[in-house]
Amino acid sequence: MINTTEQIIKVLQRFPAFNDSDDIGGNVVLDVFDKLPFAILINRIIYDSYQQVVDLEVVFANQYFSELYNIPIDVISNKRVSKLFSDYPEFKKDMALIIRINSTSLTFNYERNFTDPDKWYQIHTEKMNDDFLAITFVDVSDSKKMQLSFANVIQNLEEQLITRTTALQETIDTMHIEIAERKSAEEQLLTTKEELRVLLSNEKTVREMKDKFLNILTFEFRDPLTVLRTSIDLLRVINHFDDKSQVSGIFDRMENSIEKLINSMENVHLISAKDVKFSTRTEDFELVNVIGDVIEEIRVQDEYRHKLYFSKSLEYFVLNSDKLLIQAVMRVLLSNACQYSDTDSEVITNLTITTNSVIISVEDFGIGIPNNELPLIFEPLYRASNASTFYGSGVGLSIVKKYSQMLDAEIHVISKENVGTKFIISIPRYKMND
Repeated sequence: MINTTEQIIKVLQRFPAFNDSDDIGGNVVLDVFDKLPFAILINRIIYDSYQQVVDLEVVFANQYFSELYNIPIDVISNKRVSKLFSDYPEFKKDMALIIRINSTSLTFNYERNFTDPDKWYQIHTEKMNDDFLAITFVDVSDSKKMQLSFANVIQNLEEQLITRTTALQETIDTMHIEIAERKSAEEQLLTTKEELRVLLSNEKTVREMKDKFLNILTFEFRDPLTVLRTSIDLLRVINHFDDKSQVSGIFDRMENSIEKLINSMENVHLISAKDVKFSTRTEDFELVNVIGDVIEEIRVQDEYRHKLYFSKSLEYFVLNSDKLLIQAVMRVLLSNACQYSDTDSEVITNLTITTNSVIISVEDFGIGIPNNELPLIFEPLYRASNASTFYGSGVGLSIVKKYSQMLDAEIHVISKENVGTKFIISIPRYKMND
């Protein structure tokens, strides 16, 4: 082990699990970290005169890390990582990137393949404070292989589609030769041409849907699964020790990840199951507080980066409708408004009650939507051309449209690129009799 136990203890004592421990000792701490089922590297951050990260000095590395990069513990002990670049090119590849990215970012995630062993690892970096940077290397081979296997299935389907398209084209060529002799073949030829046109159009759609669907699998399923796997591994390690103070926090992270997975699966279900019949569950509820609670939920989730305002014509109003669907619509619209507008900009929610309708609008002053793309934004998996640099799956607004239809509501959008966007939903106060 590296002879820097006191430094590691000082870092660990920042966490609640170690704050009040009287018997924390070098062997106990290092044994815990050495038994972790993933690689971990704790580094002291080296700054230049401009406070830019220029290098890292190793404070601690566990045995898993040593085996992953094939670097002996005593070699890396208390060394600046740049001093090891010439002897360990694989180590240089990752650490040079981490140093560069963490000059401007508190956290950083990426995946890469280690050919020996043939495994995929998710590499996560996080600044523990201004002086220390922790790096973890979690094995995500199973989920990555599943993703690659799914891509192969899609590729095979594409190849089959191309084969059939080619065969149809050959049929058309043959029929052109025979059409002079068989007048009756003209009708069959026209039918085959139409099938070819549809198949060629579907081929392009399948390719686009494949790419978008793989993005959903990657971004919406991978991160929650990684959190769950890491949390379970930590629980197994903690189970060997008397101090259980971290367990509550770990369960909270697991619960949040499970909720993300459920939401993601519901989103994908809505895309694929076009023929599923949905039903609403109406009830009397106080609308103003419901909208206010969602705004507060998004404000916390957004970490108070935007100014969320709520303007309403009444302080109290009881509506008979589906509360859960209205909450879901509000979450998507408010989350999108925050995501696609600058920090500290305003997001305004307005509630107006008329004789026959409840009108809710959500307005932001962000990147807006190109005018020619407005008719497409409610299509499943569609993303505006100016949103490519932002995280998203293109699912949210299709759900908003579906839920609005379930509420018998009308939804309209007003937007101008680089000015902002306003969504307006008009919900009937009284259900129409069938």
